[in-house]
Order: sequence, then C-alpha cells, then structure tokens
Amino acid sequence: MMKSYMTLLKKKPLTTKMTTTFVLYTLGDMGCQYFEYRQDKRDKRMPETTFEPINSSHILRGDELSLHPILEEFEAAKNVIAVEYSSSFLDYWDAERSSRMGLYGFAISTPLYYAWMCKCLPRIVYFKSKAKCVGMKLFLDQLFFECFMICTFFSSIDLLEGRSASESMENVKEKFLPTFKDSMKVWPAAQLINFALIPLHWQNLWISTVAVFWSAYVSYIQHTE
Repeated sequence: MMKSYMTLLKKKPLTTKMTTTFVLYTLGDMGCQYFEYRQDKRDKRMPETTFEPINSSHILRGDELSLHPILEEFEAAKNVIAVEYSSSFLDYWDAERSSRMGLYGFAISTPLYYAWMCKCLPRIVYFKSKAKCVGMKLFLDQLFFECFMICTFFSSIDLLEGRSASESMENVKEKFLPTFKDSMKVWPAAQLINFALIPLHWQNLWISTVAVFWSAYVSYIQHTE
C-alpha cells in the first residue's frame, strides 16, 4: 500500500497531497467534535428542582401533602438526562462541518502550502550554508506565511458556513492573535524539523500530518464563541 502511495505521489504529487489532506483534515475535525461530545456529556448536570418548603404546622394539623408534582418533575428531569447520555457520537457529529474542514484542506490549504513549500521558498531562499537556508525559510514561513494561513483559514471557513464578509472580518480580528500565539508553540518546531530533515517531496505531507492535530485545534477555536 505504501509503495502504491509513493508511486501516486511521484506521478501526481499535488492531487495525491490534496486527497491525503482532505482525509486528514476531516479526521482532525472529527477528533475535535468527539472531544466536544465528551466534554458536553461530562458537563451535563441534573436540572435543579425547586421544592416548596413544608410548613410544620400543616403536619401538626394532619394536612394532606401531595408529592405528585415533585415526583413528576423529577421523572421528567431523569428522562431528559437519559436521552442526553444515551445519544451516541454519530448522533452528535456534524458531518457538514467535517466536510467543510476537509474541503478547506483539499482545495485551499494544500495548494497554498504546495506552492509555498515546493515552488516559492526553494527559489527565493538559497544559501550554501544549510543552517542559514533553514533559518531563513523558518523566519519567512513563521513571520509571513503562517499569519496569512491563519487569516485564510478563518475567512474560508466563515464563507463556507455562509457568513458575510464583514462577519468574517470581525471573526478574524477576534481570533487571529490568540491563534497565532498558540501556533508559535507548534509550528516553529514542526517547520524546523521539516526544513532541516524532511526531503522536499515529503514536506507537504509532513505538514498535513502535523495539521491533523492543528486542524482539530483551530476547528475548536472557530466553533467556540
């Protein structure tokens, strides 16, 4: 199977990488939604039930106390909890959301990364020293391209979800800085390994593999108000 994949990668590199990224981004979002599903189930609490205080003078007079309203309310709450906890992940899973993430990886992210990693950087960065070459690539990638890709992600998903351009702009303004700060904890190290150790024709695939986890994170940020 790996041999067949390598053959496809050589014959049709961009198409193969796009298809691979579609699968990986879809799986990343499914992982994110499973985390949200588990979190929702853990956070579910029995709805509060208010009980009317019992007047002791009623008991002394022998007044009849009716527990039916209390029991009915308790049974209703118990049924709600039972339904919530009996639902499976497949009932919770938003397939359209995962498809949008996969589509973004297929049609937008991979072609842009392919053009940047395989076409642009090798032409604009060339030093005899490998250390200088790696350092300059890393600098340009994190300072310019990473910022561009964060903005591209949020704006693309917003438009796929049907938001207006103005709404998308506000979303990007709100989420860019915290996302960029968190990206600094992941991508510099990942790209250092990429530029220093990974052969050029494998670099886009390495990025897609790391992006499984990153796509889960940014999907969570995108869908958290």
